[in-house]
Amino acid sequence: MGTSEAEYRMPEWLLGREETIEACAARDIGAIFRLARRHTGCFNSKLARLCGLTPSRVGEYISGRSRAQQQQVIERVADGLGIPGHMLGLAPRPWESSATPAVPAPMRPAGVPRATADTPSANAFAEGAAVAPGDVIELSTEVALDISETGAARLMYRHVLLNLGDRPLASLARQVWFERTSGRIVLAAVRPPDPATAPAHVVTMRRVHETGSFLKFACLITPPLAPRESMVVQYLCTGGLFVDEHYWRQDIIRPTRHLQITVRQLGVAELRGCDVVAERGDGREEPSTSGLTWSHREDGTVFVTYSGADLTAPQALTLRWDVAPARSGG
Repeated sequence: MGTSEAEYRMPEWLLGREETIEACAARDIGAIFRLARRHTGCFNSKLARLCGLTPSRVGEYISGRSRAQQQQVIERVADGLGIPGHMLGLAPRPWESSATPAVPAPMRPAGVPRATADTPSANAFAEGAAVAPGDVIELSTEVALDISETGAARLMYRHVLLNLGDRPLASLARQVWFERTSGRIVLAAVRPPDPATAPAHVVTMRRVHETGSFLKFACLITPPLAPRESMVVQYLCTGGLFVDEHYWRQDIIRPTRHLQITVRQLGVAELRGCDVVAERGDGREEPSTSGLTWSHREDGTVFVTYSGADLTAPQALTLRWDVAPARSGG
């Protein structure tokens, strides 16, 4: 049985992030909504339903045109998103039990910078713009999702990195999140199958932080990627499930010249539609469907592909596809 909106809770890993704790302490509802939308795929309409607000009011909070000051609005947000009362300066909420665990301290891998709005674009690099130390671009990022009839997912990532900084790159910070899992997320580096193309760098995976359906990890590069060198980093994740919600959110944290997201799902009776929404660094949402294609074969297999080029950071792209599963026989 799927999780209803009435049972929605912000995941513990998100509650424990530094920016979430800061936003709650400041009672910055707009920032809280932006974090929920960015990391859990909640759009304005769903946030509005959860918190008993109108979508236009949610949009005002997110854009900063309005700031929530009424106590009842703060309480609605706490109850709608499952934020413990103490984080927002409230008494424990009725749904909180005495056994509610404390919110974990925020965790951030060492050496991972925050993406900023003034990060140079891939076009700027191509045109010979000045490069700050530590700049790394993604020549391409490929995301391949294979989903079985039961909803079990096989996720493959392939990054082609180019180090345009003046320091070696020894670690690539990444994270994955699924709405539901079948257990612990399994993660493994993938090497090229052809021994003749054996890479000059070995990639190993280190799990940094995990809470149920969320995993933060680092791809360790040995020897480190030297300035002006490029390399391929590939890894495979299994254990995720697509049951109630069918979407994939891709954060763009560094300039990316080419992005491709491919979804193959088996056992589909009907493909009702699909779309892509881009969330800009300032919180604006815009449709981004020019690179979107899809098909539904007679055998029940659905293919959805999105391609984007010259993507700047920070932003995020959310690909959604609405399917009706085939009914099982018997």
